[in-house]
Amino acid sequence: MNPPHMGVTLQHFGPHAGPDAVVTVARAAERLGFHAVSVSDRLLIPVGPHWTNDAGLPDDAPWDALEVLTWAAAHTRRIRIATGVLNSIFESPVALARRLATLDRLSRGRLDVGIG
Repeated sequence: MNPPHMGVTLQHFGPHAGPDAVVTVARAAERLGFHAVSVSDRLLIPVGPHWTNDAGLPDDAPWDALEVLTWAAAHTRRIRIATGVLNSIFESPVALARRLATLDRLSRGRLDVGIG
């Protein structure tokens, strides 16, 4: 019987995001036997005259999901790298496919992707 597939989300926005944090969490997750590290795809943050940040969302823009995963993949060897649902409507389909194929090759086939 295989153990359940459990993963860890990498912090890619807010005060705890940073290159060192991504590497530290990804390596720790791999060392502890987690199945994957993942990031969500968020292009925009709410703004406007009637916007209140009652939910405590970060004030800065999130980093690009694929670049964060590339960084994590470069510093790990076994753990899967995964996206939440990528907001593909904001991307050229050909360019996105090429970026995903490149990341999959650079990670030696460890990429799992959600497209929406």
